[in-house]
Amino acid sequence: PYAWLGLIDLRTLATSLALMPFAPLGVWVGIRIARRIDATWFRFVYLGIPANAKSTSGASPLTMRAIDLPEPQAWVQPSVPWPVLR
Repeated sequence: PYAWLGLIDLRTLATSLALMPFAPLGVWVGIRIARRIDATWFRFVYLGIPANAKSTSGASPLTMRAIDLPEPQAWVQPSVPWPVLR
């Protein structure tokens, strides 16, 4: 469908082929940078929020550490059984 809309032609294919060898290099550089910087700074840059903030404007962060997860609670069973439809 993209070719029918004129979004893929020889020019865009040539550009993609020319840039394809640089994709693994970009992944490698990104991994190296992510491993070298402090986790607090990475979260600030990646999510755009301070490391000690639980949320911003009511929105929860995209990722959570396992230590930030709430403690498991006991299962709550309903006191009235569900109706059975026949």
